[in-house]
Amino acid sequence: MNQEEIKQMELLEQAIDLFQQEVKAKDALIQEQVKVIQAQEQHIDKLTGLLNQIFEE
Repeated sequence: MNQEEIKQMELLEQAIDLFQQEVKAKDALIQEQVKVIQAQEQHIDKLTGLLNQIFEE
């Protein structure tokens, strides 16, 4: 490989590393969003139960 090809390979490796970091960051964000959604679902279930109790009385 000549010097230009080596430089291009290094740049490609850097680009791949950045893409991998982006994927990891987005995956972490998605996991956090899933946790938030699950918490919201639990709150909705609790509120629904409370409302049902109120309307039954």
